Amino acid sequence: MNPRGARAAVIADAKRAYEGFHWGVPAKKVTREDVSPVPKTLIKLGSLQEVVYATTKKGDGYSFYRHKFEGKKPVLAMDFDNDRLHVLGGSYTVTERGIEG
Repeated sequence: MNPRGARAAVIADAKRAYEGFHWGVPAKKVTREDVSPVPKTLIKLGSLQEVVYATTKKGDGYSFYRHKFEGKKPVLAMDFDNDRLHVLGGSYTVTERGIEG
């Protein structure tokens, strides 16, 4: 498969995953600004105990979702070069039902 074909396949997979996570809401266009560059230097801020996020899911509309992490907590870290946040490790998984664990 050529590089363009491989990229198209990855984008198609990402769109399907987005639609699964959002219970059928169509995937929006992803731009370069939506994707964080690979960090060179991360600064650990601490363990992430819970997360609250807002999104639109089919059947729920625009809603807030709260998840308390169980088991091994993920680490919240900051990219030194651009101040973006990253979630590292932990014993959770992300499924079509949401964050589990």
